[in-house]
Order: sequence, then structure tokens, then C-alpha cells
Amino acid sequence: MKTITEAQLLMERIEYLQIKQDFELRQLKSKVHGSVKQLNPFSLLFNSISTPQVKSNLLNTVLNITTRNLSQNIIFGILQKPINRLFGNLLQRFIK
Repeated sequence: MKTITEAQLLMERIEYLQIKQDFELRQLKSKVHGSVKQLNPFSLLFNSISTPQVKSNLLNTVLNITTRNLSQNIIFGILQKPINRLFGNLLQRFIK
């Protein structure tokens, strides 16, 4: 029979604690990495936009701005050309 000495018990305990420490360190690193990913500004923005109500409001806002700009360009573009022509013709008449 082999007798287990205190030195052997101590070495086994040290090896066990080192393995446990490595495992806990890997777990801690993965938790920190996950937390850093969640605190990334892009992910915060994406998570805040992902709700249906925010998506609906954002879509409505974009559509309103787009239609307003298009209608202004169409109306002022059509009206601006004849007015410019009229002022140009009047200016030419007065200069001659």
C-alpha cells in the first residue's frame, strides 16, 4: 500500500485549484465580453429601434419627410420656372 504524504495531497490540491481558477477566469472573460458587446453603441441603437412602435414611428417620420420634400420640389420647381421667365422677359423689355 502506498501512503499518501502531505506533500502529495498539497500538490493535488494546488493542481485542482489551478484548474478551477482557469475555468472561472474563462467564465469571467466570456461574461465581460458579452457585457461589452451589449454596451456597444450600435447594439444599443439597434436594440432601441427593434421595438415595433419605434419602427412604426420611424417609418412614418421618414415617409412624411420624403413626401414633403418631393412635393415642395415639384411645386416650387414648376412655379419657379414660369416666374423666372416672366421676370426675365419683363427685365429684358425694360432694358431695351
